[in-house]
Order: sequence, then structure tokens, then C-alpha cells
Amino acid sequence: MLTEEFQSEKDAHAAAHWLLCLQYAATAPTPPAQEWTDERMQIALGAHDGRYAELHEIERCVNRLLHALWHVSEPHAEPDPDMCKAVGEELAYLSPRHPSWHAVLGQAARNWPAAARKKRPFPISGQ
Repeated sequence: MLTEEFQSEKDAHAAAHWLLCLQYAATAPTPPAQEWTDERMQIALGAHDGRYAELHEIERCVNRLLHALWHVSEPHAEPDPDMCKAVGEELAYLSPRHPSWHAVLGQAARNWPAAARKKRPFPISGQ
């Protein structure tokens, strides 16, 4: 759904809503450890992109971004510098690829990595 929303032609105000949805999805709890292997970092860094080779690069980017945000949004974990950097890189990649969200995504690409490092809320321009 996040990828479908991204690829839709909506005005710049929809970008703020998309970022809010992305943040919300990243707050999902992790499954119980005995039922799940935590691969969020590897997915966020692109190590598993081959699993998703049939997807468009934007879809893989949104997947990496979501996993990076999910990892840095862990309430009791120290932020990983590579994950914070990945958040900015993926947002920066998406920014010029949307016809009307460039400014909002570009601002998030600049501000979200620092917010992640400091465990602060992710600012969204226009809100």
C-alpha cells in the first residue's frame, strides 16, 4: 500500500500523509523472537533485494526505508548509525522520483537521520 500511494499522482499535501503512514507502519511490534529472525538491518541495507527482484526499484526502496525506520523506531534500542544513514539515503532516492513530493521528501531526507540518531520524532514539513 505504501508503494501504491507513493506512485499515485497526488499533491504535495499527500506527501505528509504518506510520511505519517510510513512512520505508523514502522512502529509495529516485532514478532516474538522464537518465531522470527530479525533481518530488518539486512533488508534495510539491501542485502535481500534479490528476494524482491521482480519489484520495481521504487518498491524495493520503500521496503528498505520501511525496514530502516522499523529498526530505528525500536523504543528501547540505541539507534544504529547505518540505519539512520539508510533512512536519509532512501528518502533522498525517492525525493526526485515523485512529481509533486520532491520538497517534502527532500526535507525528510535531510532531517530524519538526525532525528533518528537523537531518538526524536520525525519532523514532517507542512504539518
